[in-house]
Amino acid sequence: MDVQITSRHFKARESLLDHVEGSLEGLTQIYDGIVNAEVILEIEKHDEGKVAEIVLMVYQDRLFAKEMSDDFVMSVNGCVDKLERQLKKYKEKMHRGQRPGSGVEPSALMAEEE
Repeated sequence: MDVQITSRHFKARESLLDHVEGSLEGLTQIYDGIVNAEVILEIEKHDEGKVAEIVLMVYQDRLFAKEMSDDFVMSVNGCVDKLERQLKKYKEKMHRGQRPGSGVEPSALMAEEE
């Protein structure tokens, strides 16, 4: 999986970058079809909050999570938790045969052929 990390309004520490990459590697245990990940870490100027945004590209779809907290580690962990739920739901749809973008279930096609 290709991981691109962008930090806005600050220079990210190496330990934070390692934590982000390690957390994203954990997502590949749930679904190994993740093509790439874009991570944006940003400090909000007015609220003094730390925001993490993660976009995962999977087979013909994008999964997105955004979390704000007082610490980047907590924000990243919140995003990863949200993405875990989204990946499980996405994987379940794939196993049921509901391919993203098709709009038709294979069972409906089988009924038409008979």
